[in-house]
Amino acid sequence: SKVGSVSSVIEVIDALIEDVEADALKYMKETEAIMMAKVPYQTGLLKGNTGATMVKSNANISVLFKSEAPYAAYQEFGTIEWVDKGYISQNDVDAFASQFKSGTRKTTGGVPAKRYFFGQIRSQTFDFITRLRNLGFK
Repeated sequence: SKVGSVSSVIEVIDALIEDVEADALKYMKETEAIMMAKVPYQTGLLKGNTGATMVKSNANISVLFKSEAPYAAYQEFGTIEWVDKGYISQNDVDAFASQFKSGTRKTTGGVPAKRYFFGQIRSQTFDFITRLRNLGFK
């Protein structure tokens, strides 16, 4: 009957949604653990203000990463003049990072980039996309 086939389809969709939610949660926790292992630690403020949250709204799932210590970007990107192109490839992130640079190249002074945040998210996102493709998403 049509009711039986519709309910079967709904069951499959519900199971798929549960799989995606489980993978999103796994992605978030794995990425957060890697970030926390790499976050520079001196006073604990940066580590205490770095983390992740998963937000579900209807059929949408968002994973939000944060690093809210006032100096987080300076640690992530450093304050030396240049931006490491091998690490940051997107133009918008490159432009964002450049605002934390000193404007002059120094051989002493300046904080080198610590790379605990964006690089982890980028590499883990590729893994998450692969997991979604394995579930049948294109």
